[in-house]
Amino acid sequence: MTATVDEIQAGIKGRLETIDGLHAYATEPEKPNPPQAYPRLVDWTYDQEFAFGGEVSMLYHFDVWVLVPLVPDFNRAQTMLNPYLSASGTRSVKLAIEEDVTLGGIVESCRLTGGGAYGKAEIGSIPVLGASMRLEVFA
Repeated sequence: MTATVDEIQAGIKGRLETIDGLHAYATEPEKPNPPQAYPRLVDWTYDQEFAFGGEVSMLYHFDVWVLVPLVPDFNRAQTMLNPYLSASGTRSVKLAIEEDVTLGGIVESCRLTGGGAYGKAEIGSIPVLGASMRLEVFA
């Protein structure tokens, strides 16, 4: 049985919760509480075959959004955000997720492949600096 989108998002949240001090969510929260991270479904493909050893039912792409406070200044926000985007270190989203590529046994595999958007935003009247990281999930 293939995992549901809700189950996958809960699995991603579980991996994000392993990062000390990061508020993790399964979906985009109503009220911002940076530093925070959550997945957002981007697209999906049914009935996939992969060279790594067979078929999977689904290929999902999620953007994992990481937001940090923009106050008191942009330079400090960048210094706070960048460790989450790094491929190594105790705050690395990539390492946190890829320490259990099955997201607790609910998917075949997953991997962070890179980043996308990086910039200032205002969420619920709170200024933030955010970045998205692309996550492929094979279920």
